[in-house]
Amino acid sequence: VAKKEGEKLLLPDNLGSGFNILIAYALFAYVADQEKIPIVLIIDEPELHMHSDWQKKMYEVFTNQTDLQFVYSTQSENFISLKNWKQIRSISDFQVFPKDEVLQERITATDGQNGTRANYLDDYAIRNLHISTILRENLELFFTKKCILVEGPSEKYGLPKLLKLSGCDIANFSISIIPAWGKTKIKNYQMICKVFGIDYFTIFDSDKVEDNEPTNENTAIENNAQDEKKIKFSTSFEAKLGVIGDNKFQKLVKKIDELTDTNSLDREIKDCVSNLKTFI
Repeated sequence: VAKKEGEKLLLPDNLGSGFNILIAYALFAYVADQEKIPIVLIIDEPELHMHSDWQKKMYEVFTNQTDLQFVYSTQSENFISLKNWKQIRSISDFQVFPKDEVLQERITATDGQNGTRANYLDDYAIRNLHISTILRENLELFFTKKCILVEGPSEKYGLPKLLKLSGCDIANFSISIIPAWGKTKIKNYQMICKVFGIDYFTIFDSDKVEDNEPTNENTAIENNAQDEKKIKFSTSFEAKLGVIGDNKFQKLVKKIDELTDTNSLDREIKDCVSNLKTFI
């Protein structure tokens, strides 16, 4: 087995670890095809030594392979997809998720539709919301002990800075801040966290940003929050920091970067930071 680069013939010993791993997978696939018997291949972190592009290609190979069953652990967003949510298992505190009783719980959406959590996850897959709504980079929530669900980039940028000024550096903890990029998408992330046993805290604004936002959107988010782990700003995160008008994100970054302490902040911001410190 070798690779040809122009006129040069490169043997496996002359290639990188990633290429050798690909050769091993190809050999296993060949054996499975020849043997004509079920084969299970168990892999610990198949993404090791692979470029991100190759990780995505290998994931497609794994999901489309019929002669081999792949069972693997991973730390890469490239090796999971909510399109195939039924193939994902999350382990936390010696428990395996999702649990059937949670999947079979019936819930009502803001549009009045009623179904089980499993029904809604199936709907995500059928409508390809794993592409249009659930961003790949946000799948990092599967690899963190706790996550904070927020509306957008303002909170994602501002909250770590505010927490650090309050003596809590989230870089020292397994915490991810997940921007839903719109209030109406927060409940989708809440659903994922609840099903896969991910500890989460929800932060959202009570203002009505989108003209077509359902009037009961705030209620839906509150109902899907985990216990009392939620903060609802009376206006918006930006407004509570004194940021209004156009170019709000740029103004917020400047405002946050100029802060040296949290003493002058609005009470709701202080309460939010305090509750997050307790959660973390």
